[in-house]
Amino acid sequence: MFIKIGEILNSHSGTKFQKEVDIALEKVEDFTLDKNQKMEFEIYRVPHGLAVLIPEQTIAGQAICGRTLEAFTTEITTTPTETHFYIEVPEHEDLEEYQMINHKSGEIDLEPVLNEAILLSIPSVFYKPGSKPLNKIDNSGNQPFKNLKDLF
Repeated sequence: MFIKIGEILNSHSGTKFQKEVDIALEKVEDFTLDKNQKMEFEIYRVPHGLAVLIPEQTIAGQAICGRTLEAFTTEITTTPTETHFYIEVPEHEDLEEYQMINHKSGEIDLEPVLNEAILLSIPSVFYKPGSKPLNKIDNSGNQPFKNLKDLF
């Protein structure tokens, strides 16, 4: 998802632009994002480039309960995320902490930034409200490891 940035780059440092885009996330394990959702973001003109901020937001999707394996609708609150895009490589920056602005197209790619904000917010296991933990104690009298010590 590419955003044209010509107007923003021609503004003075400190200028703020707010925008909203449709989001699309491929299905990740146990979670599918609902269709037709939007995410807001802010772009600030900073010296040598742009800062893209994605504030905390709520998104909806379908999840699979880790206890019951049932599908249910849930909402996730995203983690605020910030990424810097630079016109030229700054001397003081770590190579992994910034992205470059494409001079030829005058665009920046926001898809990795939006995906990061969403993926950082998805829990490793979802639990449907009201679901009870699985009973880990086997009360049937079975002792599957009873003869394990005889193997050694």
